[in-house]
Amino acid sequence: MSSRWEPMEQLTSLRDAMSRLMDQSFTFAGRGGEGGSNNAQSVPVNMFESGDILMVTAMMPGVQEEDIEVTTRGNTLVIESKERGDIKPEETGKRYIRHEFRYGPYHRMIELPYAVDAGSAEATLGDGILTVRLSKAATERSHKINLRTSTAPVSSGSSSNGGASVRS
Repeated sequence: MSSRWEPMEQLTSLRDAMSRLMDQSFTFAGRGGEGGSNNAQSVPVNMFESGDILMVTAMMPGVQEEDIEVTTRGNTLVIESKERGDIKPEETGKRYIRHEFRYGPYHRMIELPYAVDAGSAEATLGDGILTVRLSKAATERSHKINLRTSTAPVSSGSSSNGGASVRS
């Protein structure tokens, strides 16, 4: 059984791959800018939709609720968090033999497939997973337009042009 080629599906996967590449290039390499975000890690996310609801889940291990900031504007979602200072070796008195876990800072800017209603957005954090629930903006939702039959007046004269009256 052969599968049908879907060019739009390949464009979406190309866009996702480019987005990941850009996130890794600029986030891990550091931007050298101000504001302390040059060591921020990219946050891996999953995104899915059900009806008019868009769900975004992000892995945020070791981050406390008060350290996370989630903002949205138009069709862009931004997830940021501070670094957990209480688990740095120099601040805990520990001498790590191997220290591979990172607990922030995190930064991720995600282009959403459509504009969302920021006022109805909800975010929860549980077991290191941030879940953001977004509703489509009213301008993005499909609305059924009722069709009415037009009752245009019909002229009483009949002629060879389908009943329309023509004056010369």
